[in-house]
Amino acid sequence: MVLLRDTDLVNVYKGLRGRWVSSGKASVQVLVGSDLDGVCALKIMMQLFLSDKVEPTVTPVDGLEAIKSTLQDIPSGEVSIIFLNCGGGYPLDDYIPSGDVEAHVIDSHRPIRYENITSKNIQVWQGETEDIGKHIKRSQRNKHKRRKTVKDADDEDSLSSESSEEDDEDAYFTQRYYRGNWFGQPTATLLYRVTADAMAHHVDDVLWFAAVSLVHFLLTKKISKPQYESLISSYLLTIAQKNVLKPQHERLGKDNIEYKAFHTIRLEEALEHQLYLLRLSSLWDSLYYSPYVSSKMKLLDSDGGINKLKRLLHGKLGLKEEDTKIEWSTLWGKEEREDLLSMLTENFRTTGMSAFSFKSIIMQQGYSIPISASDMGHICNAVLNDPGKDWTSMFWAAYDVLDNRRSSGRLDEASSMAKASQAALISQTAFLLQTGYIRNVGHFRYCFVNESSSDLAYFSRPASLLALARCILDVLIEGEKTPSPLVMLSLNKDQGTYCVVPCMPLDGSNAEDEYNPFGTHLRAAVASLNMQGVAVNSLDHTSITIPKREARTLIDSLSLRLHQKGRV
Repeated sequence: MVLLRDTDLVNVYKGLRGRWVSSGKASVQVLVGSDLDGVCALKIMMQLFLSDKVEPTVTPVDGLEAIKSTLQDIPSGEVSIIFLNCGGGYPLDDYIPSGDVEAHVIDSHRPIRYENITSKNIQVWQGETEDIGKHIKRSQRNKHKRRKTVKDADDEDSLSSESSEEDDEDAYFTQRYYRGNWFGQPTATLLYRVTADAMAHHVDDVLWFAAVSLVHFLLTKKISKPQYESLISSYLLTIAQKNVLKPQHERLGKDNIEYKAFHTIRLEEALEHQLYLLRLSSLWDSLYYSPYVSSKMKLLDSDGGINKLKRLLHGKLGLKEEDTKIEWSTLWGKEEREDLLSMLTENFRTTGMSAFSFKSIIMQQGYSIPISASDMGHICNAVLNDPGKDWTSMFWAAYDVLDNRRSSGRLDEASSMAKASQAALISQTAFLLQTGYIRNVGHFRYCFVNESSSDLAYFSRPASLLALARCILDVLIEGEKTPSPLVMLSLNKDQGTYCVVPCMPLDGSNAEDEYNPFGTHLRAAVASLNMQGVAVNSLDHTSITIPKREARTLIDSLSLRLHQKGRV
């Protein structure tokens, strides 16, 4: 069953809540995807559970194997299973335990398997503006029409021809649906809408969590700019109209004012910029470590870009070099800093960098420096992908950092981690571009990240490797190179494997750009080789792990496949 409207989703959650409360013995199992949207969505869902006094069992998962092992361990009985930003791309009926089980899929990864959409045991939640089951519904309508026509038909030959054409049409739509990967609305956005209706209190928290996920979707090109602007506008309207995020000490009374002031959060509309951790860095570092600025100004592949940036800062804007190197929050006063950003934005706009600024939300906690939704997303994402720890522990670390009112010291530590990982991203991009490691084989490029890289450990996780691929593609596109896809292969020396991530060149200007058929070709190339020891280690199926010895064979197979097809 596919749920189409937000009002449906609220009613479904209320039905779930009624089942849990009336039963008193129903088990609630939450499997949550190990990415930033999953962390934010879990934060929101836990607010609902806390309000309704539900105590779920929560298990982070990073792919099919983790989903299967978790489902096998679920005890029998009356069970509600919630797949939070995971599971939609797998035929879940094959793995869900038998018995009194009700499953709900709330997943931003696309495509959602038809088996899940049509299952009697699974309800798939979707955004108000999308219809992920439209092709299967069309197929069902055609089958119903054919059955009725068969019953009334006299001319079996003409009927057979008509049925064949409709079957071909259905097959085309099904093939098109599965041909690539893309993203729907963030799972956190969907849950925010449900929460805003289901409970009026704590909407300040859930709006912040939803904003962090949504802004990260924009910056990682999982959503187009028009889609983002539509969604963020509704968030900003909520802030303006309901004033839901006024200081908490105004609502909680006068006792213990200092404690309440420290724990106060206030959200405000802000014009954000494509600058990396500006409020926690210097202006120079936030510009240089911004993939958008560094690619647009060609800072990584020539000295000319660096000199151009210096002329802008020191010449046009009149900044001293020391002004650009001190921490931004200590530079002059607030109004002067805002004026400087306005001049910088205008200079970038006139040179074609129109996406430099975007509407967003900032959060002020007590008397601390404000933090933007983009900054919080960068920080939590860096924690999630810390190469020095196992991914499960880092999921929970990111979960704690996201609610920084309870972990301000951890936020500082995580900020340092984010700066280090971003420095590795930018330096690795420059290194690979300048040393000729990126090879062009016609329909795509490929690049090995191996022992020669001092930052190899940072790119052992699929999300970090994908960020590196995007940064490289952005630089190549700005350098007027042909925008072909890129395959990144990162070595895991201990395991003797390569993590393989395919990436399409995207600009984020429209929804079609987010459709990525390249991952499907990669998986097909792997399947044609009948490799042993292959694992799908991502929730959107685009990342795989292969034995080190098979890496060159995979590149050759993928090149042959695309050459035969003549396209990506």
